[in-house]
Amino acid sequence: CPFDKDGNKSKLLSASASTSLVSSDASPSPSEAEALGLHQDALQKAIKLYEWALSLEPRHPLVLYNLGVAYAEAGEKRKAIGMYELAITFAPACAEAWNNLGVILREVGNVDRAVECYTTASQLNPRFGQPLNNLGIIYASQGAVQKSLSAFQSAITAQPGYAEVYNNLGVLLRDVGDMGQCLEAYRKCLSIDGKNRSAGHNLLMGLNYIESGESKVVSDAHRDWGRDFAASEQVRNVLPSFQFVGKNVCGGTGQDEDSKHYSDDGNRGDSSHVGRMIVMDEDKELVVGYISPDLFTHSVSYFAEAPITKHTGVKVFVYNATPCPDHKTERLRTLCAANGKVTWRDV
Repeated sequence: CPFDKDGNKSKLLSASASTSLVSSDASPSPSEAEALGLHQDALQKAIKLYEWALSLEPRHPLVLYNLGVAYAEAGEKRKAIGMYELAITFAPACAEAWNNLGVILREVGNVDRAVECYTTASQLNPRFGQPLNNLGIIYASQGAVQKSLSAFQSAITAQPGYAEVYNNLGVLLRDVGDMGQCLEAYRKCLSIDGKNRSAGHNLLMGLNYIESGESKVVSDAHRDWGRDFAASEQVRNVLPSFQFVGKNVCGGTGQDEDSKHYSDDGNRGDSSHVGRMIVMDEDKELVVGYISPDLFTHSVSYFAEAPITKHTGVKVFVYNATPCPDHKTERLRTLCAANGKVTWRDV
C-alpha cells in the first residue's frame, strides 16, 4: 500500500472523528496562524509536485493515493475522491485508500458507499482499526448502538494501541448511561495518548455524572489536567513564561524568600528565561475572567452558572462568545447584571 516520502502511512487526513466539549471555531493565535500559513504553502507545493509526477505516470497508485491525501487536506474533496477511486482501481488491495475514500464520501453525504469502503478496508487488513472505528461512528450517528459497540470493540481487537477508538467508545457508553465503563474507556485512551484533548475533556465532564461537585476526585482530575495543559508545548509556544515575585513586592527587580523562578519547562530554573513578572498585591482586587461559546442551552452552561454568577470576593468579567444565543444566554446575562461585581461582554 502507498507510503509517504518518510516511509510512513500518510496521516495528512485523519480518518477518525472525536467528541469534544471545546469549540474549535476560535481564531488561531499569531503563532498558530503562522504555522498554518507555512503548512498551506508546503501543501500547495506538494500538490504541484504530485500533479507533475502524475503527468509522468498516470497510473502510479502511490502518486494517486498521496495526491488524494493532499487534495483532502486542502479541502478539495471532489478531487480527493477522484484520486482515491483511481488508486483503488490500480491498487485494489490498499486498505488505507479504501478507508480514506470512505471518510471523504461520508463528509459529502454518501454514507452508504462510505460503509462499503470501510467494510472493504477492514476485510483487506484485519489489523487496521481505523475503518472499524469509522463504522462505529456511522452506526452511532444512526442510533444503532449494538452495531456501533461491536464495531468499536472490533477496532480495539484489531489495533489495541489505537487511542481514538477508546474515546469514541467512551462517548457511546456515556450515551447509553454506562458511566463506569465510559470513564474507563477515556482513561485507556489517555494511557495510550496522554495528550488526547478530547478524552481529557470528556473524562472531566464524565466525572460529574458519578461524583459530587465537591469530591476530591473531581478537583484533583481538573488540577492535573490544568497542570499538564499549562506545561504543554502548545501553551508554552503561545504564552510568555513568567516570574512569580510574591506578595506585597513592588517594582521590577525586588523579590522575597518565597519568590519562584520558572523556566520554560515549568520547573524552577534559570531566571534568564523569565518573560513576564507577576506581582501579587493583597491591596488590589482580584479580577477573574470567563470566556465560552457554550453559554446557551448546553451542558457547559449549567455547570458554569454558579461560578460566573456567584463568584464572591473578586471582580468577574464574562465574555460571551455564543454563536446562537437563546433563553439560557439571556438568563445568564440577567443574573450577571444583578450582581454588581460581574460584567457581561459579548465578543
